[in-house]
Amino acid sequence: MVPGEAELALERTRVEGQRPEGLMGLFDAGLVGRGRGVEVRNITADITQRPGETLKVQEAHSYRAPNAEQVAVELLVENKSNRPWTAEGAEGAELVCTEGVRLRVLHVWPSEPLLPGKKRQLTVVAEATEDQLRGTFLLRLGEANGPRTITVRGVVFPGQDAPTHIQQPDNP
Repeated sequence: MVPGEAELALERTRVEGQRPEGLMGLFDAGLVGRGRGVEVRNITADITQRPGETLKVQEAHSYRAPNAEQVAVELLVENKSNRPWTAEGAEGAELVCTEGVRLRVLHVWPSEPLLPGKKRQLTVVAEATEDQLRGTFLLRLGEANGPRTITVRGVVFPGQDAPTHIQQPDNP
């Protein structure tokens, strides 16, 4: 080996062992590339909740990463109760299509409590092939060590047919 070559090889190994961040991280993870990327859809107007729920969804977006065969639902939730609420995690989450197809939930984030009177983003990530993304979905998030749930109906993902009403863009 030429002097300094070992140090360069060691540095290259160290650098290559780290995952890139930002947009490069999306390429590295296979979420974008070859002209395809993460698709997003504002589903706030499409979803419904049962009347009287104390965990109210204020805003909702769905995401689809076709390259990774994954989808996500991001909710801005307000806790209108007088008790904190904590998501149970992937094991307490369901994402089920009206046709009965149940997606495998991989992650529910974050795991910290949603305090009374506060708002927080909650994100659910699931595996989904193209064939599994038919119809609308019901999302149910269970409470860790408790009986309360967040139940959202009408979840649709990017690339699916438009729901019965079409949402107008915010700024034409």
